[in-house]
Amino acid sequence: MTDVASVLSKHLYDNWSLSNPSKNDIYWAKSKVEAIDFGKVGKNYVIACYAPISAANIRFLTREIRLVEQNVTVDILVRVVSSVDDAVNMREAIRSEVYRILKASTPSGFEYADVTRESNKNESPDLARVSVFVKMVSFS
Repeated sequence: MTDVASVLSKHLYDNWSLSNPSKNDIYWAKSKVEAIDFGKVGKNYVIACYAPISAANIRFLTREIRLVEQNVTVDILVRVVSSVDDAVNMREAIRSEVYRILKASTPSGFEYADVTRESNKNESPDLARVSVFVKMVSFS
């Protein structure tokens, strides 16, 4: 199976249209651990795409065709620089851009990708965060 987290991360990067933050202002982490420890990366914005524990569901439609549903978590983290409100507004702009990209186009090799839910939405004195869960569907 394809490394769906990498495919989704590349798709978001390639289709990013915001200028604030620009895609080069974002640290594109490859794991949850890397995202949580983003204080060391030197950027104020992090997007981490990684596979959760229950990463895939495979169903046989026929003997030759399988429906593959793979899950990816997209963690969005924004460092509080000036105020918590500013960080929350930036988090929401980034979240909206992720939704826009997924609504406008599908990552290569997949039939579709949909947001299924969100969690970990919080605001602290240091950080604004949200986790967006994406289901990516393909046939094999």
